[in-house]
Amino acid sequence: PVTEPSTDRLTLVDDVIDYAKKFLASRYRSGGTTPKGFDCSGFTRFCFTRFGLSLPHSSAAQGNVGTAIDKAEAQPGDLIFFKGHSSKGTRIG
Repeated sequence: PVTEPSTDRLTLVDDVIDYAKKFLASRYRSGGTTPKGFDCSGFTRFCFTRFGLSLPHSSAAQGNVGTAIDKAEAQPGDLIFFKGHSSKGTRIG
């Protein structure tokens, strides 16, 4: 059975997304964790931390937190990870 997310969770998701949108024009910087320059994991960590949600810094470590779901089940607020530079690799990058 599918359970509906709580209203509190939906509000939190909307708040995180609205906050994150303020920084979409920030430049990309490898290893960056501030609005002066973010990498992907630095951006998600920065935005989630603002709302008391703790994430590790690296994308590989973030991929080990939470519950894995099928891509077709992804909802706003879920993080989607992908492989790094090598098409034959299996590590999040």
